[in-house]
Amino acid sequence: RPDHRLPGLKAAVVFDRIEFGQFIGFTARADGAVPDRAIATIRVPDLEVVNRHSWPFGLICVKADSKYSNKDIPMTVHSQLTRLGLFDARVPRYTSYPTAPQFGGGVGPDLFADWIRSVPAGSEISLYLHVPFCRRLCWFCACRTQGTQSDKPVQAYAAMLQQEIALLKAHLAPGVRLSRLHWGGGTPTMLSPDLTRELAEAIFAVVPMGEGAEFSVEIDPMEVDAARLDALAAAGMNRASIGVQDFDPQIQAAIGREQPFEVTQSVARMIRERGVQSLNADILYGLPLQNPVRIADSVQKLLALSPDRVALYGYAHVPWM
Repeated sequence: RPDHRLPGLKAAVVFDRIEFGQFIGFTARADGAVPDRAIATIRVPDLEVVNRHSWPFGLICVKADSKYSNKDIPMTVHSQLTRLGLFDARVPRYTSYPTAPQFGGGVGPDLFADWIRSVPAGSEISLYLHVPFCRRLCWFCACRTQGTQSDKPVQAYAAMLQQEIALLKAHLAPGVRLSRLHWGGGTPTMLSPDLTRELAEAIFAVVPMGEGAEFSVEIDPMEVDAARLDALAAAGMNRASIGVQDFDPQIQAAIGREQPFEVTQSVARMIRERGVQSLNADILYGLPLQNPVRIADSVQKLLALSPDRVALYGYAHVPWM
């Protein structure tokens, strides 16, 4: 039942016994878009743990508002990372423009239009296109996305994106060009080839690519095929970013992202065959079950793909998001 520790509680579902992986699998299997939600779980201490990967939960609270913090979860600061200077700079989590600190209750259509009109004529800009849908929900991810097993929500969202892009044309000064275009998510490769072409054409009709511009796309190797890569390459993609996280099967199972090395290797080869010159790969440290031997093996496999850039991220344990 709701109380002061669980603000915004909408519903509570009681399970006799359920493992964490079973619960995530249950929430990820949806015929349509899964609405915004945050999941809070309370462990039942008197239930026997079947094995070291079995975490029994007795109460699952589905909440409307996740704006609270959990200060009981300890975070470890690694002195080696500090010594290497990885924590020297404080940078924003840049996933939108304007960024989150600029948004508040006073931001409306008129103010946003003023921001767009303030872009100087003839200048170069960066554009980020977000596709907030995934066929599967990775358990470690806190990015703005939602699960769907149907293409209908993706198609409806793409139609709205084209309307939003058209609004830019009404406010953007003449001669503005793109220096960087990035498609992220979520899973941008959930877009069909036709939707990929339509969105790219809509963008370039309003803001064409400038000389030497970069067009990058986040690619899920488990959610892409030759036809979708053909459409992206034809649209001008010249940098691809592959999500890896870790190649160890046990670690992949622990984070809900099964992705065989052979599949990733094949997709990397397909990307290169289409003339994409820059290949980026993401990998995470601090994941469950990782140790120096396992992460070293994943790094060696990653290097075998000959990426032009490697993005190394630390796993953030934020179950309240």
